[in-house]
Amino acid sequence: MDRSSEIPNQLPDDDVETTGKRTLSLTQQRITFVIALAYSIFNIVALVIMPVGPWIHLPVNLAFASVLTLLIYKGPCEARKGLAKLVDALFIVAALACTIYYMVEYKEMVWRIAAFPTTLDVVFSALLIVVGLEITRRASGLALSLVGLGFLLYGFFGNYIPGFLGHSGFSFERIVTYLYSDTGIFGTALAAASSFVFLFILFGSFLNKFGCGEVFIDLATGLAGHTRGGPAKVAVMSSALFGTVAGSSIANVAATGSFTIPLMKRIGYRPEFAGAVEAAASTGGQIMPPVMGSTAFILAEIVGVAYPTLALKSMFPAILYFLSVLIMVDLEAVRTGLQGLPKSELPSVKKVLREKGAFLLPIVAIFVALLVLKVSTSRAAILGICTALLVPLLAKGVEVNWRGVLEAIAGGATGVLNIIASCTTAGIIIGILALTGLGVKIGTALIHLSGGNIFFLLVAAMFLSMLLGMGLPTAAAYIITGSVIGPGLTMAGVPMLTAHLFIFYFSLLAMVTPPVALASYTAAGIANASASRTGWEGFKLCIAAFIVPYLFVYRPALILEGTPVEIIYSIIVAIAGIMLLGCGVQGFFLRKANAIQRVLLITASLCLLSPSIIADLAALTLVIVTVVINSDTREAATTAFRGLLGKRAQTS
Repeated sequence: MDRSSEIPNQLPDDDVETTGKRTLSLTQQRITFVIALAYSIFNIVALVIMPVGPWIHLPVNLAFASVLTLLIYKGPCEARKGLAKLVDALFIVAALACTIYYMVEYKEMVWRIAAFPTTLDVVFSALLIVVGLEITRRASGLALSLVGLGFLLYGFFGNYIPGFLGHSGFSFERIVTYLYSDTGIFGTALAAASSFVFLFILFGSFLNKFGCGEVFIDLATGLAGHTRGGPAKVAVMSSALFGTVAGSSIANVAATGSFTIPLMKRIGYRPEFAGAVEAAASTGGQIMPPVMGSTAFILAEIVGVAYPTLALKSMFPAILYFLSVLIMVDLEAVRTGLQGLPKSELPSVKKVLREKGAFLLPIVAIFVALLVLKVSTSRAAILGICTALLVPLLAKGVEVNWRGVLEAIAGGATGVLNIIASCTTAGIIIGILALTGLGVKIGTALIHLSGGNIFFLLVAAMFLSMLLGMGLPTAAAYIITGSVIGPGLTMAGVPMLTAHLFIFYFSLLAMVTPPVALASYTAAGIANASASRTGWEGFKLCIAAFIVPYLFVYRPALILEGTPVEIIYSIIVAIAGIMLLGCGVQGFFLRKANAIQRVLLITASLCLLSPSIIADLAALTLVIVTVVINSDTREAATTAFRGLLGKRAQTS
């Protein structure tokens, strides 16, 4: 069947469980397609050709996203079609009225909002909050809507809470109109989602439409499929590549897991482990430069750092993350004796590059534009899109007609819906935090509870980030945790960018951390495995990655803050740390490790967190003790050392 004749739902949704999409009739598909196309065209014009002010750009984005979300996603009364249509119509009218009123009244409202609001200000403010919570519930799941509602209730009734967590109290009018401003719903989060994020999702939509994912899988399979445990390494590599254009854990799992998980099961990996590998690797796709997913753009906007700087500083931590997963996968393959696939069954890397190498050009173009030419993020995205349009002309076997191009353009709109919805509710949360001062209060409490000790503060921030991030899309999880925990870390002396990167990593790791591990559960469905077991396996696989954020806090050279010698030394220490932790967790170090050796290896890895020569020497001593206390390990180390000497002698 000719896929170009279909009107697809484009990119998979972000990292959320939603109420589900409707099955649209042909007429409904055409209507939503036209609206999505108009939405994308408006943003392209407004961001590239004819810039407009944020008081127009942001409400128009929210209006388009609200209408599309209400048409595409199921509502609360789906069983009764007549009532469902009425509810949708009322919400659509409310969304349009609230956003149009904001555009028309903005210049006057900035002088009266939250101080002397009119009756219409209050009505439209309250209506937009309700619309925002509903589109979030539909596109991003109930969890985030409940979190937003919880913060609203705190704003209304927090004056009844005793102690320092309470506030002095605010009127209904003050709260809702404060949120109906650029300090609330129309704030930083929505601004980032409507600009940089939209353009990069549009970029990903073009590559996805042209078949970029298949090329990445073929490349990874050809490179690593023949090694021990090869299909698992293919999952890691392909997810890292696909993550540069998808920026969503669940989209990544869905796109690459349908191929890699059956391959892993075929060579002997347990279904739970196969699903866990895909979940862990796909989660890391959101931290892989040059395109790190929607959350990275929001982080750059909140912290006030140029995106190229963020991408460059995130390079080594991202590599360390994937290296940690590869180490865990390799150790599992060694421990269980799993082999790779026959080379005869693998695609030729040379052939893939010769015929489909053009798919790499858009990513290279963005990388060069951001990190070498240092152009703006928006211009880099546009350059990537223009380069992507050349792919069908340069790559063999890629046929795209004008309809396909229009579907890719519309895909930018449908792909951003859940991010716009999440950022709307995130704006409500940020507004409440700013109005009540709750974020600063929680930060102060964290510092007090940790006794001023940075390590205990980081541990508390880690648990809070993962707790708040469970069940939420990564962008919303980061915005909430960054607003709640970020002030505490910066007050304790952690640099702002480092603090927010730390929070970002652990908000991301919530996707593979039980009891709510959405990426793992998605992979479990593909693997026909137990969701809970897959979740715990994914957590185990990522355990080595858990020390990466601590490493770049204690060793800032990992995010390129130091001399070349410090950077190189920190990278070596970081690699040693994740290898030792992986060996300790998997129970394999040259040979099968006993309980004492595993404890020593894990302790050695933790010693490397401390940026001191004494701690590094202590780690080295523990490794030597680990080798010496077991005869099998001692023999394996001796054999490996002699083999290394023999190779050097032959070379000389």
